Amino acid sequence: RGIVNTPGDLGMLGERPSHPELLDYLAGRFVETGWSLKAMHREMMLSRTYRQSSRNDAAQSADPDNALFGRYRIRRLDAETIRDAMLAVSGRLNPEMFGEPVTVGKTGDGRMIPGVEIFNGNKTIVLKVDTSSPAVYRRSVYLQQRRSGPATALATFDLPNMDPNCERRDLTTVAPQSLFLMNDEFVIERAKDLAARVIKEHPADENAQVRAAWVLTQGREPSAKELADFNRLLAEQVEHFTKLKPAKPVAAVAPKVQPAKAKSAAVQAAPQPPAAAPASSTQDFRVEALGSLCQALLASNRFLHIE
Repeated sequence: RGIVNTPGDLGMLGERPSHPELLDYLAGRFVETGWSLKAMHREMMLSRTYRQSSRNDAAQSADPDNALFGRYRIRRLDAETIRDAMLAVSGRLNPEMFGEPVTVGKTGDGRMIPGVEIFNGNKTIVLKVDTSSPAVYRRSVYLQQRRSGPATALATFDLPNMDPNCERRDLTTVAPQSLFLMNDEFVIERAKDLAARVIKEHPADENAQVRAAWVLTQGREPSAKELADFNRLLAEQVEHFTKLKPAKPVAAVAPKVQPAKAKSAAVQAAPQPPAAAPASSTQDFRVEALGSLCQALLASNRFLHIE
């Protein structure tokens, strides 16, 4: 909610501003800073009012609707920010600016994802959507906006309807959002990328991997209890994946022998070393388990909401 509760009508028929003096001040500052939206956003977000905590029992009791801005109102991140945040913490975000928009295409299961549609010979049926370009990881502001088919990751979380324009964003909490966070390929892949990132940054310290994943998604250090619970769940997930996918025996690889090129050379060249054995199954299962827990962190309220 803003200073005026009817952003589509600031005239005689609209509601009166809750803080008219503040509205006049901000309008004056907007002119003084050369009509700069960036300067306006900066001044608002650095204000004491904006930086208040949402956890204020006294303000909650005195003003349940928060009409006087006595506390911060908990709100969910908007659609574009959720996608960008997942890309950022997973290390996949492409910071490239300007240029052409990133096209979106329709997959076989009906999802709209960033990528280039590849058609059949008659250019009538989409065979697949090519997502190999780094451009698909650009910020959501660069995604193509198709009114007939908005990107699924954005539409699920209340992407604004721009037909004809958007006066105010609606923020809903509905079941498809939870199902998206549980099952969508984009979320699953970002969780795997996050697990790979923390493992790469802390290859020899499993506790540091868990702590890094927590800090990246929750914005704070985990408590001792949270860290212990996370490690316990991680061990349970490793055990689960071990039972679900028993390791297959690795076939022995016979060494290759190269014949001598000339009589004067050695009778036989040294044998080629066997192919490197794959990583231990327990380690592989731990990577998979860490990815599943990273997905839970990406779906948590603390990641999705601002307090």
